[in-house]
Amino acid sequence: IEGFIGGVAADEPRAALEGQKILSAGGNAVDAATAVYFTLAVTLPSRASLGGGGICMVFDHETKNILALDFLSRVPINIPKTASRPSAVPGNPLGFFILHNRFGRFQWESLVAIGEKLARLGTIASRVLINDLEPVATALIADAESRRVFLQKNGNLISEGTLMRQLNLASVLSQLKNNGPSELYRGKFSQRFVNGVKRAGGSISSKDLLSYKPEWREVLSRKFDNYEINFAPPPASGGLVSAQMFGMLERNELFEDASTNEKYHILVETALR
Repeated sequence: IEGFIGGVAADEPRAALEGQKILSAGGNAVDAATAVYFTLAVTLPSRASLGGGGICMVFDHETKNILALDFLSRVPINIPKTASRPSAVPGNPLGFFILHNRFGRFQWESLVAIGEKLARLGTIASRVLINDLEPVATALIADAESRRVFLQKNGNLISEGTLMRQLNLASVLSQLKNNGPSELYRGKFSQRFVNGVKRAGGSISSKDLLSYKPEWREVLSRKFDNYEINFAPPPASGGLVSAQMFGMLERNELFEDASTNEKYHILVETALR
């Protein structure tokens, strides 16, 4: 392969490498993003677990439209007084399935299998994972499954370079690979998930899982100089904040009239505000 085929940015190195492999093999951006996510679900669950959610912007080359899929985690319908921990309805498995089903080229099974293999055979704990785990070590010790995965036999937190094997996660990923996300939202595993959340002090119900649906939304768009910039829409807050920043930069041509050195300063001050 000659020339630039695309770049991948991720919070953890293994995930970026797996995404780059997909691009090199002929996959598109959605294929790479799916591979990156299911890798992160294993290597960096503190930021991209199966229980999380997100929002993804996609440029559709056929229609020339920019779309945003909202699969952010949702609040449970009912939160009983007995619930001791906050919990949310997971959006990632179904969100990535819908995203891939519409735009992906590669087989869903082949992309999920990347994370499944890493969970089953083991992956090396990265520095960024350890940095995420250290502040919540007390909570990890309190949970039996977390102790099994993230603590050494002597009771100490695993360190950078430790081999992590997550067989239960591998089993779940195997089901997602073979049957899609239906197992999590309406299959036998959904009841196991609900029971697990309740044992941990949460409050998700089967009805919460059944009623969860990602939504396609219109993106936020604004002009800046000669360009049109698109941002992720609410309920995600990052896109709205970014759009406001560009509005501030454009006011009275503040950014355009500044010198090169001043532009850096103006950009930082805008971000602070």
